[in-house]
Amino acid sequence: MEHKLIEPADMRRLVDVAHTAVEGHLKSNPAAPEPLSACPEALRQVRGSFVTLKIQGRLRGCIGTLRAVQPLVEDVAKNAVGAAFHDPRFPPVMHTEAARMHFHISVLSPQSVLDFKSLDDLLDILQPGIHGLVLAHGNRRATYLPSVWDSFPDKRKFVQQLRAKAGIAANTPAQDLDAWAYTVQDFGEPTR
Repeated sequence: MEHKLIEPADMRRLVDVAHTAVEGHLKSNPAAPEPLSACPEALRQVRGSFVTLKIQGRLRGCIGTLRAVQPLVEDVAKNAVGAAFHDPRFPPVMHTEAARMHFHISVLSPQSVLDFKSLDDLLDILQPGIHGLVLAHGNRRATYLPSVWDSFPDKRKFVQQLRAKAGIAANTPAQDLDAWAYTVQDFGEPTR
């Protein structure tokens, strides 16, 4: 199924959905979700997303869905709550932080299986800043969004760090890995 490009106004709407979901959770009074029929078609598509939460420019949580399982607007609301309250790297967001929350939404394309026989083959396929990457070996799996290329612009370092994140031994032969690439459409709200 081909996914339509999401218009900037609809991406802004997703940021509003993220804020509403987190603020409702903070008040222990989650707002009723907007009926799907009231959402633009692009937001009703079944898509995966990641929601990144920053406070004062610092990462405060990031949770996402690699496999599309629900309408995008619902996925963003769920992932916003996950980023704010269930990212194991951070304590739950507190009421005092709510006014300083800054959300970044990444809407994922479908994943493409990558066919490679060696690490060099994989590196040749990757497009820094464009591709997000999922690496897997057995039940170990991790992903980096395309924005992570900012931290690891070298392809080899990018893959090495992703292997480490997944807990895949550095000496695991590349041909024993599974990999998928995807792209994202991003929208980050201005800093408040």
